[in-house]
Amino acid sequence: MAAALFAVIGASTSFGIALPVLAGEIGAGQTELTVIETAYTVVFAAVLLPAGLAADRFGRRRALVGGLLVFGGAQLLIGLAGTPVLIAALRAVSALGAAAVFPSTLAVLVDAYPERLRARAVAIWVGVSSVSATLGGLISGVLVDVVSWRAVPGLFGVVALLVALPVARTTRDRPRRELALDWPGAVLALVGLAGVVLGITQAGQSGPTAPAALVPIVLGAAALIGFVVRELRARTPLLPLRLLRDRGVVVGSLLLLLVFAAFSAFTFLGPQYLQYVRGYSGLTAAVALLPADVGLVLAIPALTVVLRRFGARGTGALGAGLTAAGLLLLALGASATSYWPTALALVVFGAGTTLAITPATTLVVAGLPASRLTVASAFTYLTRQVGVAASSAVVGAGLLVVYQSRVADALVGLPGPAAARASDGLSEVVGLAPELGPAGDALLAAARSAFTAGYQVALVGCAAAAALGGLLCALLAPSGLTEVLDAPPDLTPTTTPTTTPTTTPPARTRPDTPGGSS
Repeated sequence: MAAALFAVIGASTSFGIALPVLAGEIGAGQTELTVIETAYTVVFAAVLLPAGLAADRFGRRRALVGGLLVFGGAQLLIGLAGTPVLIAALRAVSALGAAAVFPSTLAVLVDAYPERLRARAVAIWVGVSSVSATLGGLISGVLVDVVSWRAVPGLFGVVALLVALPVARTTRDRPRRELALDWPGAVLALVGLAGVVLGITQAGQSGPTAPAALVPIVLGAAALIGFVVRELRARTPLLPLRLLRDRGVVVGSLLLLLVFAAFSAFTFLGPQYLQYVRGYSGLTAAVALLPADVGLVLAIPALTVVLRRFGARGTGALGAGLTAAGLLLLALGASATSYWPTALALVVFGAGTTLAITPATTLVVAGLPASRLTVASAFTYLTRQVGVAASSAVVGAGLLVVYQSRVADALVGLPGPAAARASDGLSEVVGLAPELGPAGDALLAAARSAFTAGYQVALVGCAAAAALGGLLCALLAPSGLTEVLDAPPDLTPTTTPTTTPTTTPPARTRPDTPGGSS
């Protein structure tokens, strides 16, 4: 199960390091990179809940083996693909496989181990999920520099396929045929999320009033409204929306969404900035992002003390505020010639995210009865993934708008095809500049400056989102809740699957009686 988890998380987190090199090789602009990035997170978020229910109904072994085969095969094909559209489609297919694998890994461990060994197995599972993101980024950096970006998805695809055989031999199936699956709700969620994200992405390229942006946004919004209506009326809803009546659940969910939106926006744009603007190699960029993990580690020992002193409300507000401060420092450091302002900002950023996510999860879990722990786990993770998908689309579109406005003067006098390529994003200019001779150097400098401006605007917007989450937590979250309800958080840079809520012990949750207290 640890190997399966490493394959899924490592592949999704490491792809950000490969994106800048991929873009130069296949000629992908900023819009195409955004689509490639969001294709995975949108499908994963929409399919996660029905995939978990399907695994329980038809058997976890079938879900694991089938998911690993689909995921591994798609990853191998990504390494062979030659167009942005095909890569985005294969990323979506790999997300289908990941959604089948991810929710079953912990369930298999809990089922397989006796109670006296279960805590150790779960601790290893949480540790692997945390380490996989960092290790995946470092492995990706080495492969990008030494072999090719195509080796990155290929490696994790091979790992997934190799894991499928022992999983098939050792995992027991315990189907629960009585479980009902809300397939209409799942389809509406997928169509809704995909439509809104695609529309936002197209708005950055064509403008917010263009049909290419308006049509998918309207269709996506209609599908999401249909999803809400369906879930309110369904006998066995995919997502029981009536659970949102609790104030702590609402505030915790909003804090998770906004903080993870800010977090994932940086993990999407940060590697591009480091490689395109600062000229770092893939491995150097991966190492340059490690101070965020340092901040995470430094904050964990303080988490329990701060939570007991200020409660979930104060700790969540403090963490969101530090996250916003880290993002503002990153925006200021983007114009500095030295790397060290960026390193300091990453430490603050990582520490703030650690202090925000655990109390946010605490608020959600404490607001639900003990009988709904599985739903609480799925809901917190789904909230995070929606934030990841939406933020990638918004910041990608916003960065492109700022970039195009700033680089416009440098495109005057260029041939039409060259100007069109250069306006698509810095990734296109990197490949175009050598073809233009001396004029290419000036164009590349202008494009780097324009990208940096868009990057800074995106970071400031993300800081505002994190600060809003902290303000809502400070004003609206219920008081009390002074204990950590879950294991040390898995705070991987998540365009990626993370795992904390599933490990929450039931002892601290509310009883089923209305108005019960923790």
